[in-house]
Amino acid sequence: MESYKRSHGKWDYIDFDSEERSELKRKFGVCAGAEVAALNMAGKRNYGIPTLVLIDCETENILSFDGVQDVMSGNLLQKWGLA
Repeated sequence: MESYKRSHGKWDYIDFDSEERSELKRKFGVCAGAEVAALNMAGKRNYGIPTLVLIDCETENILSFDGVQDVMSGNLLQKWGLA
């Protein structure tokens, strides 16, 4: 964990094996194909890995399910309605 903190700074994170992580996967329909059965998501999976879901921290509204593409294409604040 110390290596992570040194290389990534003060970002929040969720432990890999936490139930909260599984709940977020179910909520947003994002998981690896191999996890679908274990997470009881058959027919509910919307996005695979990698997926970057951007969420407004005040309203909890989803700004984008295409965060990876958004980051690569630029103009982020405008795309996410924050400009």
